[in-house]
Amino acid sequence: MLTLLHHHYGSMEFILPAAITLILIMLWAFSMAALYKAPYETKNKYMLGVLFIVIPPAAIVWLGKELYLKYEMSRDVSKRGNL
Repeated sequence: MLTLLHHHYGSMEFILPAAITLILIMLWAFSMAALYKAPYETKNKYMLGVLFIVIPPAAIVWLGKELYLKYEMSRDVSKRGNL
């Protein structure tokens, strides 16, 4: 199947969507792993886990939000340290 797609679409038209799909799958898996390390109640973790399975883009959005919050926390800590 991959050979057929490669011959039909060419190199870049095949590799680029495959790479983007792989990156999105990896981000989804990372967000599922990060969810169970997050300090939420067990009930909320299960509800978010089901939501992430049903709507995979929600997991990537959640991961981005968590990373941004961690970034903001680290900026606040570094500002306090320089005072």
